[in-house]
Amino acid sequence: SFLRDLATGGLPAAAGEGLETVVLDLLLKAERAGEDGRPPLALKRLEESVHDLEMLASWMGATKPTAAQRQTKIHAFLDMLEDEGSQTTSPSLSAQEWAETREMIWDGDLGATPAGRRFAAAIFGRMNAYVVARDSRPSTIPLAPPVVPSATSFRLEHILPVSRATKRDWGAEWPDPEERQTWAYRMANLVLVPGRPTAKEVRGAFDKKVLRYGAVSAEELPLTRCLADLEVWSGEKAVERQQALIEIFDDMWTVQ
Repeated sequence: SFLRDLATGGLPAAAGEGLETVVLDLLLKAERAGEDGRPPLALKRLEESVHDLEMLASWMGATKPTAAQRQTKIHAFLDMLEDEGSQTTSPSLSAQEWAETREMIWDGDLGATPAGRRFAAAIFGRMNAYVVARDSRPSTIPLAPPVVPSATSFRLEHILPVSRATKRDWGAEWPDPEERQTWAYRMANLVLVPGRPTAKEVRGAFDKKVLRYGAVSAEELPLTRCLADLEVWSGEKAVERQQALIEIFDDMWTVQ
């Protein structure tokens, strides 16, 4: 799941341990059978809590808060869960904090470091699962919590290679080095792929890559499969994909 992927590698170790503690507490409250005289967590509140926790975990991964800031948020979340009188979940993040998180994810260079790529892979896993759930259900039926494929089952690939991208393969669509540098590590230029592609495949031309993207299941990785409809990968296409991904991201996570 998304939270498991973040707790086991998508976040710094200390943040991951803190997230695991919160997830365990949430699961215990959801599963308790009233032995202590308290009812299990209501389904509506459980769904709200998971939604809030996913956003809180994304904030940790994107903005890299200090240990003190992180612990303050975690303790506030745990206190909220202990409030038996409340039937709803108060957002852990302010609108400004979420705006900063969103900016770091979509305008930052997550693809530039191993830690950033692990975080980006978890985000993409969650977004793919959201699209599958959304598109497989009538709009009148509320979405059930999606089954999120573990990001560890896939590899994150740069569509435009960050090294050894030859002029023969990429020069026509990416002639400007500055434009290439701008997009190389951004989310729009990243994609989840199954298995472990070879170095030749990763560095190859788009007309070769798109064959692999088109071979994946649309019921598992729709955000990869949709690239098969493109004839070229250019700066213009990167902008279009960025906008489409942000729309999905904003539909999935908002500050209530």
